[in-house]
Amino acid sequence: MIRIARNPDVVRQVETDTAEQIVRTFRDAVNVKRARLLAGGTDVDVTGYGVVALQGRPEDQTLIQGLAFGAQLRLSLGDLVTQMPFLDRQNVAHLLTPQQMIEVWRKGAAFVSAVYEQSWVIKGMDPVLTDLEDANVWLKVKK
Repeated sequence: MIRIARNPDVVRQVETDTAEQIVRTFRDAVNVKRARLLAGGTDVDVTGYGVVALQGRPEDQTLIQGLAFGAQLRLSLGDLVTQMPFLDRQNVAHLLTPQQMIEVWRKGAAFVSAVYEQSWVIKGMDPVLTDLEDANVWLKVKK
């Protein structure tokens, strides 16, 4: 700590400001790591189909939500067979049935939720972590 005044109240304020800045910087770093994990995505195993490689960026989440909504509409009309095109993280083209598309959305959403939940746990740690790249910190997130 750097003393900038002899008044103890001022010194306490500087200590508090510094501690709050450390926490803000730490939380910002957790957000950056979370965004990288989401962008890296996860592989989901789709029943009766195989593996689909997903990304979890905001635009990917929006796309998958829209496709899942379309799949729900198809199912509500009794359409169980129309194949829906989807290009995955590895640029592999997939044709998925409405049920499979909903499964992709459900498993992708579970991954996104797990990443967010673990980031909240990490942000609440006291003392703050020194190494956010430690894989054990994010171990609860299933890829």
